[in-house]
Amino acid sequence: MPPLQALWQTRLSALSIRPAPTLTPTSPLRDAIAALRTSPTGCVLAAHGPQLKGILTERDYLQRILLHERAPTTTLADVMTPDPLTLEIDETVAHAVELMVTRKVRHLPVTSRGLVRGVIYGKDIIEFIAQQYPAEVMNLPPDSRPHIEVQDGG
Repeated sequence: MPPLQALWQTRLSALSIRPAPTLTPTSPLRDAIAALRTSPTGCVLAAHGPQLKGILTERDYLQRILLHERAPTTTLADVMTPDPLTLEIDETVAHAVELMVTRKVRHLPVTSRGLVRGVIYGKDIIEFIAQQYPAEVMNLPPDSRPHIEVQDGG
């Protein structure tokens, strides 16, 4: 299948959808940060039962937590992005790319019949595209930009 056609015909179910740590929105912020530190997806989902309520990403951490002093009583709900965009598992890779670019998001929770199955990350999309162009990617020339070495001292 031609590479561009693969974007329109391949379903998200064919990609590696990564499980993400999930906490309740009322979880203490310290628990969310601990989960974020160990998360291979770079995000933590907030759910109440099977219903997704929000997402906390590394970017959220930098913008909403690290730069602001937070009270010990702060919860995940206080800092998460509520009602995040989601994609159904039978959506195409092209649709995921379109949402990531136009909505400026890096993490998209993937659902199946309303239940969260995991998260797809921008890196997953890049890896998929690279697999569609193996000869082009693997045969790239070495970096041809000049490397200027700076001498120490005068």
